[in-house]
Amino acid sequence: GQYDASQLQFNASSPELYGIDELDIRGSASNLEITHELVAILPEKLQNLWLKYKPLGLIDANVHAIRSGGKWRIPESNAKCHNVSLECAYFPYPVVRTRGDVHFRQDEKLTAELWASADHVSNRTPIQITADINRPGRFFSGTIDVKSHDWLPLDSRFTNALTPGTRQILSDMEARGEITFTARLWRDATTDGVLKKDIYLDLRNGGLRYKTFPYPVQNVRGRIHAQEDVWTFTDFVGFNDSCVVKATGNWFPGVAISSDGVPAGELRLDFVATDIPCDEEL
Repeated sequence: GQYDASQLQFNASSPELYGIDELDIRGSASNLEITHELVAILPEKLQNLWLKYKPLGLIDANVHAIRSGGKWRIPESNAKCHNVSLECAYFPYPVVRTRGDVHFRQDEKLTAELWASADHVSNRTPIQITADINRPGRFFSGTIDVKSHDWLPLDSRFTNALTPGTRQILSDMEARGEITFTARLWRDATTDGVLKKDIYLDLRNGGLRYKTFPYPVQNVRGRIHAQEDVWTFTDFVGFNDSCVVKATGNWFPGVAISSDGVPAGELRLDFVATDIPCDEEL
């Protein structure tokens, strides 16, 4: 059959004739466009999985679904992405032009190997996404890795993927520049079930102007490591005319909530500055 520009093939069998309430469906689709309208008619399990990654775009797919006792099972489904947008609920950095393979087996095992781009303009695909997940859903276990292989702008798309507290500290610093990053998200099924995040972020051609002491610093480079929502700043160097500013420190999340609804935290930074001009900026 055909759905829009897609070519569809389906086979279905049911042993209801023998008193068994079961429906077995196997299907394939080429050039299938995932839309919100299509998601709305999927089995509930696939809808819930879609909400975690929000894929939209063009794929080839093979699906095996069984309905038994009024419930759906998905023994196996595979998708080859050709041009897909994604936004992972656990690290909601939106990507486009995604290509690669996704496999879902036995209702509980999802693996993926994908390459994506950060924007619609560039033909580059500098972002690598890999996943090895058990029991996809709210309480999954396993790992999701996201890695950039090129410099990307430090913009709202990246900061919006962070927790409110860490997003606020970057806003307070008026941070800008270019970044590369690696992010690992994982949950260990044998421990407390808490989702853990480990993010490394390198900055270059940056600028900072911290609201508590608004001395502008340009051409900033350095590294940030975020683990368990504790941010560590290392090897930060920036300039203001002849002044050289070096900084290290940490940001620790707090329990209290500020007046604007953002979790309060504690920032500790150590600065060393040399050749400081005594001018109006100081």
